[in-house]
Amino acid sequence: MLRSRLSLLSLALLALAVLSPAAPAAAEQLAYQCGSDICLIDPDSPAGGGKDITNTATGSEWYPKWSPLGNAIAYMGLYPGDNTWELYSIDPAESDPSATNISQTPDRDENSEFDWSADGTRIAFGSHNLASDNPLQGEASVARADGASQPVAIGSSPANEGAPHFSPDGNTVVFARESSILMAPADGTGTPTPISAAGVDWSPDGRYLAGFRFGAYPYGLLISNVDGSGWHELEKPIDGGTRIDWSCDSTRITYVADEQPNLDQVWVAPTDGSGTGVQIPMPPGWIVPHNPVFSPDGTRIAFDARPNSGPGYEQLLVAPADGSAAAVPITETESSNERPSWKPGPACAGSVPPPVSPGGSGGSGSSSGSSNGTGPGGGNLPATQTPVKLKLALFKQPVIYNHFMTIAGIDCHAQGGHPTGKVAEICAAAANAYPTAVAPQTAFRLEKPKASKPLFAKGAVKVPAGKKKLLKLKITAAGMKLLKPGKTLKLKVAIVTRQGTAKPVKMTKTVKVKVPK
Repeated sequence: MLRSRLSLLSLALLALAVLSPAAPAAAEQLAYQCGSDICLIDPDSPAGGGKDITNTATGSEWYPKWSPLGNAIAYMGLYPGDNTWELYSIDPAESDPSATNISQTPDRDENSEFDWSADGTRIAFGSHNLASDNPLQGEASVARADGASQPVAIGSSPANEGAPHFSPDGNTVVFARESSILMAPADGTGTPTPISAAGVDWSPDGRYLAGFRFGAYPYGLLISNVDGSGWHELEKPIDGGTRIDWSCDSTRITYVADEQPNLDQVWVAPTDGSGTGVQIPMPPGWIVPHNPVFSPDGTRIAFDARPNSGPGYEQLLVAPADGSAAAVPITETESSNERPSWKPGPACAGSVPPPVSPGGSGGSGSSSGSSNGTGPGGGNLPATQTPVKLKLALFKQPVIYNHFMTIAGIDCHAQGGHPTGKVAEICAAAANAYPTAVAPQTAFRLEKPKASKPLFAKGAVKVPAGKKKLLKLKITAAGMKLLKPGKTLKLKVAIVTRQGTAKPVKMTKTVKVKVPK
């Protein structure tokens, strides 16, 4: 049986043990929108530039946002054949990535404002109903992050709904309907209840909500208790097009303050309203900052801005969150780089774990959290459909390599003016002209790239310093096709180890494995 053959094959592969001198430490990563793709960059080592992880020439990927678990990135995607923007997710660790369609709503356009549950199993999002006669009709919904369920409507009203956000424990969703703020159970079973809170951006400790005060210009940034009591307005007015982000200990909030005529600036303010906060200094020649976000430990701010000279495309900048130094650009390309999202990491000191209701439907601190979307931590959203996965390679243009060809020439005056053999014949035919082309009259030829060998299996393991662990490898779909009874496979195994901030070390080894009959 194939299963028994796979078991024996797994035993052979598990014989590869990895010895690590120290536990690997992952580098910090910022996901961001690079042109119409999603890219990653290490803010501490930006010299090499960002890595394009979608790289689709005929598709568009916008508004990336890391999962709280750091194992996926959600984004808005539009691909050939689609009529609407859909909500997708991608595993950035995949070498040949595919995207999972989370929303699967071809009759609706998904909105750019969406939110992960703290356990990474669900996503709340808003959508615009294209089939409705009301152009403002929208709907707040929740879906499983693995794409295995149809979205569950939280609001479902003939009005404009959007900007849904989960409570830290995952039990509740707060969202906007027209000019009102509503709260509802995250599983879609209850009736939304209007609340008098300031907004929908929930603080990490679950105690506050932040939002805009629209109306008279300039707009204000309001913070209130979750029940709507105790609201106050921060001193600096807010730019209506900015994004709000909380520090992980809920004591600070970052946003872009509307300070015309002196141009907008990124601010970090105390959420209790006790002071103005600090302005993040801009480097000379940079303007129009947007989309500030805290690093996981709360010590830095990443945002996008543009230079006031040159093509003027947005680029990413990073600065200390205490305003002690000017921001430093970390990208520099001839396309826009914007909307940074920091990969989750160790929380800052003083952060408060979100409360978890016993047997509830969410909570990043729950040890019983389920990753399949059913039961505690999964929001009680049962699997109702097969996830739709798109191979991003289908939306890439064929790669064509240009090989330069030098036009060859013969010097008929070489060899002391007395060429011999074939050279003499050519020179006689050319009447001693100099030079004579003997290669095709073109400087380029086009070649398709050579097919790469299929990836048989992949895996990763964290090893404590001085210890040994077995490296478990997961066989890929291409590898499964090679598993023919009695066949001997010659596998080239590449093992990459990472230690602290040092450069990764790559080791290769060739092994032979025979598939049992």
